[in-house]
Amino acid sequence: MTKIQNFINAGGTYNDNSESVITISPEGTKVEQHLHPQEKPVASDNSIGVESPVYLSDEKGAKIDIIRVFNVLYELGMFHGKDGAKLLKKDFFTAMGKAINKDLSNYDKDLSRSEDGGNLEFEINE
Repeated sequence: MTKIQNFINAGGTYNDNSESVITISPEGTKVEQHLHPQEKPVASDNSIGVESPVYLSDEKGAKIDIIRVFNVLYELGMFHGKDGAKLLKKDFFTAMGKAINKDLSNYDKDLSRSEDGGNLEFEINE
């Protein structure tokens, strides 16, 4: 702990990085510290603990289009895991789904159905 001996701006109020407010009397003889905890984001099942502010459009075909785009980016090697490790495609799509607040866990089935010409728009546009 640091011992403070002189106050440059007596009578001031200071915010520190520990979610508290420090007030110093005008004479510089009295110091008060008040804790003011900041509101923390509500944790979701997202690995960073914060819900993404990004949402995929509800437009018809948007989900399969974004799956195709993400798939191309993955195949081009545009993303990697921590410390450069190769990502499993499943993990990549899970992370991208969380980023856009959409379940992409069945990306492989959705891609297969789109190639087979199935009634994809109805089936994967949630």
